[in-house]
Amino acid sequence: MSEFSEMTEQDLLEIGETIDKSWDIDCSSEFTDAMGAEVASHVEELRGAALQLLTHLKEINTLQTKDFTKAVENEVAHQSSRWGDDHDREKTAEDWFWLLGWLLGKAAREPAKRLHHIITSAAALAQWHRRAAEEEIKKAAKEE
Repeated sequence: MSEFSEMTEQDLLEIGETIDKSWDIDCSSEFTDAMGAEVASHVEELRGAALQLLTHLKEINTLQTKDFTKAVENEVAHQSSRWGDDHDREKTAEDWFWLLGWLLGKAAREPAKRLHHIITSAAALAQWHRRAAEEEIKKAAKEE
């Protein structure tokens, strides 16, 4: 899914319009009689699901800095989508330490992007916490 993380808002809007046009199926009574109301219903559900997915992708790939908690949640989703879960599972405590130091250093040196770097740092901490909690659960299960 990393290609979505590099898309601009305009890219996502264009994809949405393409999906909207491609699913512009005539659901008039003549058509639904011919193909069945159930199939027409499934077409509409699929169209709605595709548009929901695009909305979600747009949300997690749009920089937010106003609402800290929401911004961190979106950044966690963005990082997971971009890098994948396996990428974080391979990290050691030292890897996390250096990643956070690098991100926080950028926050200190780049005032124009400071809020963004603080949010990415918090999201990285959330990812580290999740991995550490998973390790603790596995460790406890082995001890039982």
